[in-house]
Amino acid sequence: MSASLQAVMDGRMTEYRRLRTLVRKRRLQLMSDYLFVLAVSNVCYIVFNFLNLNAGC
Repeated sequence: MSASLQAVMDGRMTEYRRLRTLVRKRRLQLMSDYLFVLAVSNVCYIVFNFLNLNAGC
């Protein structure tokens, strides 16, 4: 492979890796927001059931 073609391929691989890293970080960020909401809703559900069961109705 010639030097210029190798440089083009290296540039494309660098861009591909950068894009892949960006997508991975964004996916983790979105998932962390979702997991936080899920965890908060589960805690609220457990507290609600605990208070409901202790009410003795």
